[in-house]
Amino acid sequence: MKKIIIVLMLIFILGCNTNNSINPSSKKGIIEEFRSGTEGLVVEKITGAPPDKILENEEFNFGIEITNKAPTDIKGAKIFLGGLESNYFTYDQTIHDQEFDFEGRSQFNPEGEKKIIEIEAKNIGLPQGLTKDYVAPYEIGIEYQHDAITNAEICVDIKNNNLANICRGNKVNPKSQGSPVAPTSIEYTTTSLRNSKKVNFEITIEKVGSGEVNGNIVTINSVKLAEDEVECKQDKIELKKGKASLFCSIDISNTKASYNTILITSLTYNYRYFSPGELTIKRTNQ
Repeated sequence: MKKIIIVLMLIFILGCNTNNSINPSSKKGIIEEFRSGTEGLVVEKITGAPPDKILENEEFNFGIEITNKAPTDIKGAKIFLGGLESNYFTYDQTIHDQEFDFEGRSQFNPEGEKKIIEIEAKNIGLPQGLTKDYVAPYEIGIEYQHDAITNAEICVDIKNNNLANICRGNKVNPKSQGSPVAPTSIEYTTTSLRNSKKVNFEITIEKVGSGEVNGNIVTINSVKLAEDEVECKQDKIELKKGKASLFCSIDISNTKASYNTILITSLTYNYRYFSPGELTIKRTNQ
């Protein structure tokens, strides 16, 4: 009898632990944790690679650590190394032809995938007539295409009268969801014309990360109100001073009551994250 009681107690304890591990609110918190932040691929220089100073005609390495801080996978990223004058430096040019893939942040990999890249280089001389050490500026970084999705909770107000129904306000500021370019403000109003009703959106999209958008062009893949397509006036926007407005609308003539839902914005853009530095070459013949 004692054995049966012990077995039943173990089953009860294990059952409780299992239920706790799949708590829906806990799972939601985990998902939100990884869909946060304002960066994609981030580059950090490895200390001592290159060293602050090298000797004339010395070989050395550039070393960087690249981390994917976005919640989405990034494929086909390319390394760039610029600023070095070809008269005075050589380096492994094949690095420009290689492509790198990075897994995004998840509960299985909370830090995001990291890769360490090393590039062999060498100083091959200094400017003629130079009587002091030579300081060479450079920049090293990564370029990639980023696909980003942002979810924003909104309330569709069929009467455009917040005092009369469940909606409170007509503007939301979405939290950063793991993308260096994202919607930062969504304003929306309901308009009526004869027998039709529309919700009009003005979506402000900004560069919120530390890098640069190539050409300042962002492609609008889609905007959806839950599963329904929202029609936008632009399929591309140009960021000016880091931001631009996207204008969209959707017909809600068949909607009978105000309701809470999600506006889903999908964007694609080419992004560039770099880290500048300086390298001092000491003359061997003073």
